[in-house]
Amino acid sequence: MPQEIMKPMGVGKMLDLCFRLYRKHLVTLMLVMLICYGPFYLVRALIQGQPSVQSILDIDGIANYSGSGAEPVISENIAAYGLFWLFFLLTGLAFLVLTPVVVASVVFLVQHVLRGEEAPSALRLLRMSFRRFWGLLGSSIVFGLIMLGLFMIMVTAFTIVGGISSVSIFGFGGGSAASGAIAVIWVFLIVVGLLLGFYYFLYRFMYYLPIVAHKEASVGIGRSWSLTRKSFWRTFGLFFVLLLI
Repeated sequence: MPQEIMKPMGVGKMLDLCFRLYRKHLVTLMLVMLICYGPFYLVRALIQGQPSVQSILDIDGIANYSGSGAEPVISENIAAYGLFWLFFLLTGLAFLVLTPVVVASVVFLVQHVLRGEEAPSALRLLRMSFRRFWGLLGSSIVFGLIMLGLFMIMVTAFTIVGGISSVSIFGFGGGSAASGAIAVIWVFLIVVGLLLGFYYFLYRFMYYLPIVAHKEASVGIGRSWSLTRKSFWRTFGLFFVLLLI
């Protein structure tokens, strides 16, 4: 298998190899996910089972409550309400922190498969990943800030260009049906172009985690850009098919 994997592959062969690897090492990968994410789901299930939290989540009861006696109920549940949302905030942050570790564990597993070595256990994969924890976390923060900046630029560009285009078309067209159709088509093309631009940078930057995990760079964004220079459409096609699946 190592010699077969090292050859350049199309989207179909990459998908076939992905499914073969996950099928063969499903238990190990599930254990990695369970160790990292399982405790949060367990605590959430316990919290949601509490009567005070269930009353918070009872949307129908909140929407149809009567005015009499409503204030004491809200006073009783305000502490549980705060703890409930605090837990979900902390859970979200924990997921963001642990996800790079989980991805790095998958990377190390694939690395051993490429070398023809015996697959490590879930605990060993996690130990290998946590040795690079700060590098993985720091590079993930940089990646997130870059993508957030690109997203803000995309939203700003859409607002400015779409607004100017719509005003121009409606202004010169007198608000006719034809000018309205042109405006809709023009805005649609702008949205598609901006989305393609956003995903172009996303797929060019997103391979920083394997690079950081293998200590090839401290951040890995630039290295990811150079590695995907001639492979954008293949990676885009791979993730698009996975999204459809």
